[in-house]
Amino acid sequence: MIATVMLYTTAVGFLLYAAAMGLEYVGRALGVPTRFIWLFAMTAAVTLSGSALWRDRAGSRHVPAAVSGPRSNQANAATRLDGGSIGMSAAIETFMARLRTVEHSVDGVAARIDPTSFDRWNRPLLIAWLMSSILVIAWLFVSLVRLMRLVRELVPGTAANRAVLVSNDVGPALYGMLRARIVLPGWVLELPKGAQEIVVAHEEQHAAAFDPAVVWASLCLVALQPWNAALWILLMRLRLAVEADCDRRVLRTTGDSHVYGELLVAMYARTCARSALVAFAGASNLERRIRRMTSRPRVVSAAVGLSALAAVVSLTAAWKTPAPTRTSATTPFAAALARQEPRIAPPDVPVFEPSIVTFRQIVIATTDSNDIPRAARDADSVATWLRDGIRFDSLANKYHDYPGHEATSVLTPWPIDSLPLAYQKAFTDAHAGSIVSFSVPGSRRPEIPKFVVAELLSVRRFQMHLRVP
Repeated sequence: MIATVMLYTTAVGFLLYAAAMGLEYVGRALGVPTRFIWLFAMTAAVTLSGSALWRDRAGSRHVPAAVSGPRSNQANAATRLDGGSIGMSAAIETFMARLRTVEHSVDGVAARIDPTSFDRWNRPLLIAWLMSSILVIAWLFVSLVRLMRLVRELVPGTAANRAVLVSNDVGPALYGMLRARIVLPGWVLELPKGAQEIVVAHEEQHAAAFDPAVVWASLCLVALQPWNAALWILLMRLRLAVEADCDRRVLRTTGDSHVYGELLVAMYARTCARSALVAFAGASNLERRIRRMTSRPRVVSAAVGLSALAAVVSLTAAWKTPAPTRTSATTPFAAALARQEPRIAPPDVPVFEPSIVTFRQIVIATTDSNDIPRAARDADSVATWLRDGIRFDSLANKYHDYPGHEATSVLTPWPIDSLPLAYQKAFTDAHAGSIVSFSVPGSRRPEIPKFVVAELLSVRRFQMHLRVP
């Protein structure tokens, strides 16, 4: 399950990246900030994987109330079979004995069947996930400690009539998140006063927009999923959007993009002289920033329309992409029965095909006896909404009893006779696509019922054939 969640999150992350690219282009045309588009995309990618893991945890711990596995109900089977033919009791007894033999023989085989082909990697992937997150968090902590040590070496100064902290070669930058202070390298104080005004204004705009807090929040999101390549790409685009939004705000006050661009190039050259890594990583972003300062998409244009359309399509695809789910736990005999190939019965032996269903459900919990009418109304409403085409997942997220560890689906074919009595009665005359609501005894207090709204996904009805030589 861990592997499928990781693949699902990465795929959805790239879909959100495509959507954010389209929305950013539209935002640039409208002249609005775009950094929050990328922050939202990162948050959505992490949230979707968390919800997928929660669904797996809730769905794998508990199958529907009182579903404990298939049972050999000879009396029930005999009652149904008796009406089909005369003088069949001996054949039925023989068949039921053989069926019990099959049940015992397949137990050992079915117990060794993995639920999914990726489950064997769950433990190593989870360990790798935790270790990589710990490493990223440790790197952030070490960076914070180094920054605190660096601040002790800074000296107060003045630039453009503002109080700043002066360093040897660190900056321009901000120290702090909510009450940030400007840190400038000593060589900035040697620039003309007009250039100092622009540098200080740039950092003040970062502080006013709480950009350091946005960047740190994005780094924390990456620390939760350091294996997610899409998340790293979203982080890089967020950093670019933060700088581009700041450039746009600064240009509103200075108004001279030519002077501002030349200053950015000059400061970039001084930075490159100290760090080849910064030179390699920052060249493309600087070029993009300058292009955005000198050109702006027209609001009414084919490119903006296509970008908006691509954003809508990508968001829809990300929303519609089904989250990975684990099928509910079954007993070995039920798993083997679902996988068993049909056998050709010998002469004079009945071929028995039990009624088998797959379904998904929303279980609505009640707190006490006074809460029963409310739960019954909710069950009726949920059933109506499902018939009207409302998404099952949306209703399950709002109404399903996840705290009670109730499963939302039974996707492995399950004999109706092995279900609780309430399920048997509700499914008796139902067909695939039917939506039924009923009540079941509470798991802790049977006198306080729970209400179930079930949608049957498939139904294979009980059949009985007799081969005559």
